[in-house]
Amino acid sequence: MPAVQRLVTRLATSAPSVLGGLFRGQAWLAERLDPSFVVDQYTSAEVDDPISEDVAAIVRADFVEALAERRGGAVTEFRTTATDWDVDFASITPSVGLWYGDTDTNVPIDGAHWLERELPTAQLHVLQGADHIRTLTRSIPEVCGEIDDRGNWDRSTNEASPHPRLAG
Repeated sequence: MPAVQRLVTRLATSAPSVLGGLFRGQAWLAERLDPSFVVDQYTSAEVDDPISEDVAAIVRADFVEALAERRGGAVTEFRTTATDWDVDFASITPSVGLWYGDTDTNVPIDGAHWLERELPTAQLHVLQGADHIRTLTRSIPEVCGEIDDRGNWDRSTNEASPHPRLAG
């Protein structure tokens, strides 16, 4: 786990109100600064594939929306990752798809390999040269259906309702 993730996880378990305050500060800054303030937290300098301005704006807006008013969900998510999940992975029978970028420093691929070993029905899809945001943008069509030439989703393959502008 990267150092920043370890710190955030430790705060989530030992000082959740401090972490909530830090998230509140980040949301306040994100709302006022260039979208790169948020995008840089989820991208890797190793990847030479530009993030479009539209995607950057959506990532910033989603970040602000998630943290501006309530931060409990984010704190709980980090706390949950630090604890034993108490899940019998062998008993999970539906197919499970895992999409990971091989350069994702936010959610390193080692965790995906562990899940693939633990889940008998897991299928790992590794996206070469993809960090956290690029994993999302590159996997949307496969995960959620195809996009036609006008940017509309073909929902015949999946009933999910993703954000169509992120597929750009």
